[in-house]
Amino acid sequence: DEIISYNQTKNTTKLLITETYDVAIASGIKLEKDIVETTMEHFINLKSKMTSSMYQDLINGNPLEIDVINGFISKIGKIYNVPTPINDTISSCLSLTSNLRISNKEIK
Repeated sequence: DEIISYNQTKNTTKLLITETYDVAIASGIKLEKDIVETTMEHFINLKSKMTSSMYQDLINGNPLEIDVINGFISKIGKIYNVPTPINDTISSCLSLTSNLRISNKEIK
């Protein structure tokens, strides 16, 4: 609910979806031209009922799916020369959290 309720994070979410769309198109995946807008509308309409699986993993202490979600988009973006600064930033920040969590479990 919070992410879609604030303009700054709402805009970042739209940029994230747009990056993902651009990578998909560059890699040959056919998508509807309005998928970014319809996805945002879906998020707005269901904002109070939505929670990402990665957030659930984070709060439950489970391994994060960074490499197969944001990290994957970044990787494919590099292959097709599509900039993915939002996915890159999310991957970097959550990788730190994930690695610290793994290190702490190994120490205990």
